[in-house]
Amino acid sequence: MRHSTFHSLLRCLLLLACAALAPAAAQSPDGPGLVLDVQGAATIDGRGKAAILAGLAPGTEVSLAPGARMVVLDNASGRQYELAGPGAFRWSGGRMEVVRPGQLAMREPTAPAFRDVRVRTSRLAQASIAMRGNGDDGAVQLGFPVATWLTERPDAFRWTAVSDATGYRFALTDGTGRALHEARVKVNTVELPAGVVLDPGRTYGWQVIADLADGKSVEGWTEFGVASPELRARIERARPAAGASFGDRVIHALLLEELGAREEARRLWAALSAERPGDADLAQRARGMFAF
Repeated sequence: MRHSTFHSLLRCLLLLACAALAPAAAQSPDGPGLVLDVQGAATIDGRGKAAILAGLAPGTEVSLAPGARMVVLDNASGRQYELAGPGAFRWSGGRMEVVRPGQLAMREPTAPAFRDVRVRTSRLAQASIAMRGNGDDGAVQLGFPVATWLTERPDAFRWTAVSDATGYRFALTDGTGRALHEARVKVNTVELPAGVVLDPGRTYGWQVIADLADGKSVEGWTEFGVASPELRARIERARPAAGASFGDRVIHALLLEELGAREEARRLWAALSAERPGDADLAQRARGMFAF
């Protein structure tokens, strides 16, 4: 199979999924908190605007203007602290404290996602690499599926049309590089025939070569995997009920990332971003750019 950045990425996603399926390790009561939701004017330590998915180190103070609201997750216990302004609050000892008069309520963990797998706030607070399109190894930008575990077999493959392409050559391969389906098309999508079998728990690669009017060609390549029954069951078991809070849905999106179900996570981030259009990090995740 052809090697690329995404070969390493998908292996990384598999390792993350295996780690997430294991019991969560004990965590310090003085670990960071994670901001799950912000509405209205809120600042962290007076330095700047609070944002969803910001980590709160021990001793961090947050200030809320009148009418502002914030939800903070304690990763060790799963408790969510709901803050309402005006007021000032401090994250200390794995809990939120009132510094200046404000409304503070605590909710015990109810999100199925948190009962199943604890979100790793320490890692989330540290920006690392981001996944963008199909990397730097091809000019054809692949759209779906890209470096993700899918809960269902894909019905079609999509990519961004190349303006001066006269046609496209598509190839789907298994883990040994054996071709499972090949096609020549004029449009930027290929439907997967019903007879092509993709086995759960395995990864596959797909490539698109765009033939250009000047006789040259450009290409794109990536991998994806079909989730095992165990992984599918874990995702379904953690799915929030209808009407779940914004914070519980954020936890579920983070869990989907942990398990490597990045396409489903991206769709959920897009829905959450539409509800909080001013949050830059949510918008980035809605575009499929996730921090490891």
